[in-house]
Amino acid sequence: MTSIGKTGTAPYGESDLGGGWRRAQAIDLHAVQSLHHQIVPPLLHPIEPAPRRVAGFMHADDSKCYVNVASGMYGIVLTPLIHPDENQVGERISTLVSSLAERGGRRVYLNVRSYQTWLEPALEDLGAKALPRQAVMVKHLARLIKEGQPARTVPATVNVQPSRISRMDIDE
Repeated sequence: MTSIGKTGTAPYGESDLGGGWRRAQAIDLHAVQSLHHQIVPPLLHPIEPAPRRVAGFMHADDSKCYVNVASGMYGIVLTPLIHPDENQVGERISTLVSSLAERGGRRVYLNVRSYQTWLEPALEDLGAKALPRQAVMVKHLARLIKEGQPARTVPATVNVQPSRISRMDIDE
């Protein structure tokens, strides 16, 4: 993650932030998902799935720049999805960050993934400071069962109802 400290002038609620950025709408979901599939390596799709809803800003010129926004008490986290063919990355990020208002002194963090290395030089030019890198580790909690076992049948003496608990008598 990188941190940029700038002040803003427009509230989050406005649909047009200036500098070509606008609040993403439900109609942009397909474009954001397409951008996600173009940028995120297929191996990471199960770990980092495509967005199911848009919660951020889209650049009005084209559908190659989307930034997800999550804000909290201590800061605002921007997760950019910017296509490698996009020009003026530094200028676009700078205008977005400077357009965010009502920050209340909170810092702005950019969550840049390792597969988006083309963003690093532009962020360094903006004066962003890189924080320590983090690794994603995944442990699959399911296992494959090659030979299934049929479920036990319930004896006729047991009455099973969803709203009632009954005990099964076991003959030993």
